[in-house]
Amino acid sequence: IMKKIIGNKKYRVISTDILVRLDYGYGDFGMIKTVFKVQVKKSFLWITIKEFEETDEDDVEFCKREAVELYNKIVNPYG
Repeated sequence: IMKKIIGNKKYRVISTDILVRLDYGYGDFGMIKTVFKVQVKKSFLWITIKEFEETDEDDVEFCKREAVELYNKIVNPYG
């Protein structure tokens, strides 16, 4: 499921949760990875400029802040 964190008509930051299955030989192990994407709209397509992904719960907020900071630098480069 995609969640819009911040955005306007041309730029946005979204987050998605991805289920990753790992096979260690003795059984499957599943974990959820949260990915934050900074995107720009070109014509009718959203193009990802940069992805921030982490699996540790503590690092999710860090990745979210980094994505929003990059978005702010793109939208307002002088401020």
